[in-house]
Amino acid sequence: MKSPHARALYEKGITSVADLAGSSPDDIFLILRDSAPFVSGKAAVMTSTLSRTACRLVSGAQQLLGELPGRLDEKGGN
Repeated sequence: MKSPHARALYEKGITSVADLAGSSPDDIFLILRDSAPFVSGKAAVMTSTLSRTACRLVSGAQQLLGELPGRLDEKGGN
């Protein structure tokens, strides 16, 4: 993730993996889109890329959070 995108997410209150996992891909897409500079002629490609990125970010965060309790149990945690 590029730093302007990370900064935009942070400024919108997405400050943790849990925040990201609890967000909708559409909301993340809008934040990423609004933080990206507009480049004439490449808007369709940028929109598609940012949409996929938003889905991957939310899905990855949800997967990570889902795996954490199992990892703790394996290491002798709760």
